[in-house]
Amino acid sequence: MIHIRPLISTFASIFCLLIGYSLLQVALTDDPMIASNDQDRVKRHLNWATNFIKSSRPQSAPDIRITTYMPHERNSAVDPNKNYLSFALYKKNSNVGTFHFVDDITANGYRTNCKAPTMHAGAYYYFYSKCPEQETGIIASGYCYQHQRKDLVFNSGTFNVKGMPYLDDHYYLNTEREVNNIEKGFLRECYNNWRNAGFPRTKWNCQITVAQMKRLKREAKSADTDEINCSCDQIMTCGTGNIFLSIPLGMMSILLSYIFV
Repeated sequence: MIHIRPLISTFASIFCLLIGYSLLQVALTDDPMIASNDQDRVKRHLNWATNFIKSSRPQSAPDIRITTYMPHERNSAVDPNKNYLSFALYKKNSNVGTFHFVDDITANGYRTNCKAPTMHAGAYYYFYSKCPEQETGIIASGYCYQHQRKDLVFNSGTFNVKGMPYLDDHYYLNTEREVNNIEKGFLRECYNNWRNAGFPRTKWNCQITVAQMKRLKREAKSADTDEINCSCDQIMTCGTGNIFLSIPLGMMSILLSYIFV
């Protein structure tokens, strides 16, 4: 004789656990439609070559040579146990890149001012009292500090994607969300130097040396891409996300087994 209730219980348990696992996976991805096919992913970045941001049309938009990084005067000092939104901003006819750091709570408070309320949009608003969509010709790379990793993570759907109407497309290669490995090396080493100096906001800069340039160019060829399953735009829930939904669903499956057995 077939016992129906145990079968129903088993199927209900499997179903709830699968739903919980799916929610957890979604929580740990930046965009499930993009992140679902990792084999097709290519790097997103400004078009760098050593310390030059290359232009696709140098006649109308000249290459930008970066020699120095400086902190924005409103930058937050980085607490290693908190999360921060970051982006580097570049300008035509300037050799200086400006890097920005603001904690995720503050960025989250400002992002609702924007039509596309991403965390990086909130960070931009904090520094410039405008949303990215209110600007034109932005040249930027988005990244963040994640306390779970105790490291910088380089991905942003706000600043790193070619085709956004507020970005200057002359300097972007593709629609991936990551950052060029050469630029990534500059930004990471500059952050480390800034941290070691005590996070000064003024009268401090990070110079790009020829030796550093050559070394980072060699290292860039073999550097790994960042995992996109812990994104900057979901930084407040990264590592937790909808796990709180998966746990109750798992518990529900256990209750169902008691009810139907």
